[in-house]
Amino acid sequence: MRLRKVSAEHEAIIFKLGKKYGKGNSFSEQVVSVYLTEVEFNVMAAMPGTVAKKSLTRQSTAGLLCHRQRVNST
Repeated sequence: MRLRKVSAEHEAIIFKLGKKYGKGNSFSEQVVSVYLTEVEFNVMAAMPGTVAKKSLTRQSTAGLLCHRQRVNST
């Protein structure tokens, strides 16, 4: 399961809890997302687990995205 806080400049922050079930075939993957309130997110974020921080940044006018990820054990 993955707890996510999604934010973008000039947009509202979205809190999600998601689960991927793996690829059933080469064309699709079952995914479930539950939208959370900020309070629900904070309660779940306080639980033990591994923290991964990822940021997306535009690198060119062609619209390419660069993924950066840092993982910390807690």
